[in-house]
Amino acid sequence: MEKNSYQVSEELDGRDRIGLVVWAMNVPERKVAESLAKFANEGNESALRWAKRLVDHGVTDTMRSELVRIVGRVKFRSQMKLDSETGGFVWNYTIPLAKSVEDDYVVFAFMVARLLDSSGAFSIKQCALPTDMKKLAKKYPSLREKVRTGKYDCKNFFVGNAKARYCHDNCGARFRIAERRCRDKANQMLGNQML
Repeated sequence: MEKNSYQVSEELDGRDRIGLVVWAMNVPERKVAESLAKFANEGNESALRWAKRLVDHGVTDTMRSELVRIVGRVKFRSQMKLDSETGGFVWNYTIPLAKSVEDDYVVFAFMVARLLDSSGAFSIKQCALPTDMKKLAKKYPSLREKVRTGKYDCKNFFVGNAKARYCHDNCGARFRIAERRCRDKANQMLGNQML
């Protein structure tokens, strides 16, 4: 298994939960943020709840107190080990008791706490395609039916910089193409009315 990736099934069992928490403590924050977004996109309900809370409300005092309460129950031990690749010392975190990580909600709370601990450099966002298309449909009525039927429903979470709006280049291109086609169609209709 690659050092900076973690693969588990949709339903996590006890060993996978512990492994994921330990993994999240020992990898860069960006990998933790990407994993949380990936699990949310794959439909894990706990990851989806945490990601949605981060996107909709940001970090609130209620969220902080809940994280302290949940993460405080997890008992783990840290060990300093020699890193064979770099020759330096690194901290390695282990969880001796499986009972301290009883469900997926605790695992993803741990991941969110790790992100908040890292100065929030890697923020989780949700694709803006559905919102942008609804605004465009108000301006151009020809798009309303496509938006209503869900043709442009991309609700993926992603990790991006402050200016990023879309989860993938395809979503941004879909919006720009739809906008251009509507604008061209409106200009064509306006030109036909003038004749």
